[in-house]
Amino acid sequence: MSEQPDATAVSSLPPRRIADLLATAAVLYLLPALAPSIDAGSLVANHLLSVAVTLLFTTLAVLWIAQLAPCPLTARGETLIALAAVVVWPVLIHLGSLGPVVRLYVYPLINLLFVLLCVMCGRLLSRVLREPNILLPVGLVAILADIFTVFMGPTGKALEVAPELVERFSVGLPEAGSAAGPEGAAGLAMLAGMGVGDFVFLALFLTAAARFGFPLRRGGVAIIVLMCLAIVSYLMLPLLGVELPGIPLLPFIAGGFLLAYWRRFRLSPAERQGLVWGALLLVIILLGIMLLTHGAPSPEPSANALEGVAPE
Repeated sequence: MSEQPDATAVSSLPPRRIADLLATAAVLYLLPALAPSIDAGSLVANHLLSVAVTLLFTTLAVLWIAQLAPCPLTARGETLIALAAVVVWPVLIHLGSLGPVVRLYVYPLINLLFVLLCVMCGRLLSRVLREPNILLPVGLVAILADIFTVFMGPTGKALEVAPELVERFSVGLPEAGSAAGPEGAAGLAMLAGMGVGDFVFLALFLTAAARFGFPLRRGGVAIIVLMCLAIVSYLMLPLLGVELPGIPLLPFIAGGFLLAYWRRFRLSPAERQGLVWGALLLVIILLGIMLLTHGAPSPEPSANALEGVAPE
């Protein structure tokens, strides 16, 4: 299937679609901005409220990316938006460092800008996908690679020794009521976070789905369901006394996408065989890396390390 032309600009979008995009973006800003100031009355109630806010934010983030997926942006337009986000991002980070009250209302805007930057990167990467079958190996590689990086690779190591760096390159989701105590805005704390890869691949998959004529609603719903199940499982573990540094979300994102569109992939017997052997080779390589690095001494975690950030 040929790539749809995208010579038009965003200004050509119907006013209703522009309004929908702006409305979803506004809610994505307000959820993390308001949740820290809402005290539900108890630790358990605040935790449950935090879970609800996280699930709603996740759902709306996928919806926003799906709304952006069919927008007729050119590669130049996507690049310019990404560059603008890169320029504005450190300015907002500096503003957030001016004080706890300012940070409380600036960091949700940083989150939104970060998501937009990731979406533009994902859209640009999706342009190299010339036919739908490529999405199948891309999804499988993303699943295996993310599991490895979080539990055995660089992301897992970063969580142990430099979680503040992981937080910087993640969308922070706040604990409800954390800014409603005696410390006020200074008590703001993050419950979890979603990393760069999560949003880049969400945009890549959904933009490619729109270009190849896949029904976006089916893929979006499947991704949301699996992501929410994973997030609920992870965030409820502390109530059971179980602590994990983080979980990989890409397996649920890519898994939901592949399940939704499984019948859209048309592979020849040779392509199926190559896909199986390629997946086995990747597993062997990742296991080999794990064995080579197993038992290597880890540096001491930094004194100001943060906890509770769940990255990509």
